[in-house]
Amino acid sequence: MQRICVIGSINIDIVFKVASIVRPGETIASESAARFLGGKGQNQAVALRKAWPEVLLAGNIGASDGWILDEIATTGVRTDFVCRLEGQATGSAFIQVDAKGQNCIVLDKGANHRFTKASVDAVLAALSPGDLVVLQNEINLLAYIMEESGKRGIRTAFNPSPFDASIAKLPLDGLDFLVLNEVEGEGLSGERDPERILAALGKRCPETTVVLTLGADGAMCIRRGETVRVAGRRVKAVDTTAAGDTFMGFFLAGIVGGLPLQKALERANIAASISVTRPGAAISIPSVEEVDSVASGN
Repeated sequence: MQRICVIGSINIDIVFKVASIVRPGETIASESAARFLGGKGQNQAVALRKAWPEVLLAGNIGASDGWILDEIATTGVRTDFVCRLEGQATGSAFIQVDAKGQNCIVLDKGANHRFTKASVDAVLAALSPGDLVVLQNEINLLAYIMEESGKRGIRTAFNPSPFDASIAKLPLDGLDFLVLNEVEGEGLSGERDPERILAALGKRCPETTVVLTLGADGAMCIRRGETVRVAGRRVKAVDTTAAGDTFMGFFLAGIVGGLPLQKALERANIAASISVTRPGAAISIPSVEEVDSVASGN
């Protein structure tokens, strides 16, 4: 069985529910505040584990936060390569969620940027050709991980979030999967129209399956010149924090599991639409049974 390994971030999320996102110079009171386990790496690992039997997470946390390992273990995600680092703090995120379910996030990278080439090599050595490594832009050594994975015949998937200019310098054309939203797509392509974004990225990365998520409007994908599109699902959004991570996890699990591209996109779209109806990040991710029930119309 193919294994999926997420090399990514682990954060402690502090989520504030607010009437509206705070503006510069403004001080507001939150309606509530709650702590969740988050980080794009951890969230995507949980989403993948909901839909795939063997998922590993490689990440870094502060030495005093051993409770995080216990909490991740309850999801079924393997934590063999989560390192507790002395003198480092676990990454953190401060999230505002407004009355419409939209959010804004301030990140402190903490231990997430403490990967070394030796620690990466140890993870990759435990994998086999054909396995899948999943990455996001919340850790260091991304180019090294992509290049070394390719040398070993390990497939790679990348979600360029949060987006910054450094992403354009990464060896994206060597990826197997690139999953991004419209903001990230515009940043990489210079285009705003979804079809033009896909066309530009498909030309830049001709051997890569490029997936563009469109929020309530669904998703589009290009693979070797073929474009596939799925429509969105209309739901009442409560918190969109983990929608992209949920989509990423269910899409990749579907592909690894042998689903046709159209079906994998539809399943991921359903999973993401369910997640936004619930507060929190990882805890909002639905089970595969729930997703398949919706897909079958039950």
